[in-house]
Amino acid sequence: MDKRIGFIGLGAMGGNMAKNLLKKGFKLLVYDVRESALKEVVKEGGDEANSIKEVAESCDIVLLSLPTSEVVREVCLELIKNMKKGAIIIDMSTTDIAITEEIGLKAREKGIEFLDAPVSGGPEGAKAATLTIMVGGKREIFEECYEIFKVLGKEIYYIGDVGSGQKIKLVNQILVGIHFAATAEAVFFGKSLGLDPRLIFEVISKSAGNSFIFSKSLPQIIKEDYNTGWKVRLTHKDLWLALKAGEKYNIPLPLSSLAANLHNSAMAKGFKDLDPACLIKVFEAMV
Repeated sequence: MDKRIGFIGLGAMGGNMAKNLLKKGFKLLVYDVRESALKEVVKEGGDEANSIKEVAESCDIVLLSLPTSEVVREVCLELIKNMKKGAIIIDMSTTDIAITEEIGLKAREKGIEFLDAPVSGGPEGAKAATLTIMVGGKREIFEECYEIFKVLGKEIYYIGDVGSGQKIKLVNQILVGIHFAATAEAVFFGKSLGLDPRLIFEVISKSAGNSFIFSKSLPQIIKEDYNTGWKVRLTHKDLWLALKAGEKYNIPLPLSSLAANLHNSAMAKGFKDLDPACLIKVFEAMV
């Protein structure tokens, strides 16, 4: 691809995605408000930008991986203001549906293309380039950017119009959040009955109750290793986005609400930056 690519947001997800693009020979202009994150990717061959405006003015395609919907909106408005007509913005964050649709409309008004392309797979998937990528926007723009997506992920899906990528991502995040809560409760129940967590893992991982989240979380619970890059606050944020959409569209989400409350309790106990496998600590504090 001969187009200049920018990448804004170089955290656990974005940093790994940017590095994978660099490994495949893409030229990247990169930016992050945190100097340490920025320098980490520059060390791998990225060109350092001093501002969002510089990225906007210099690049044909800009990828984003940012922590909140509000930050995505702020960055996208700055990009739209300064990018040339025909340029492309790809938001790979998990972003509020309404904000995504607003950005898509504002971009179209300025002749700029916009794709929402949230991902699933966590920091491990970002590092291994095995992400699932769910894309909303014009199909022809999706196809134009497919070369980028195939470097970053293993499963790449075109979902539909702008916003549809975020919609299906929230379906996924409802399941993720509930599975974290269910795993914590089930393992706490088993431990309270005197079962060895290692035996719980051996049996349930080969039974109908198994899930990706269970298989990932219980080994962490056994080792008490909750520093994986996956964070309680991020899953809580995604559940909140789902609940917000449910309220807007009058969709009842009782289990999502329970899972969000459990994540909120974990955050209140100071666990916001730990892996959600730590939700078992909330149950342990109840007795």
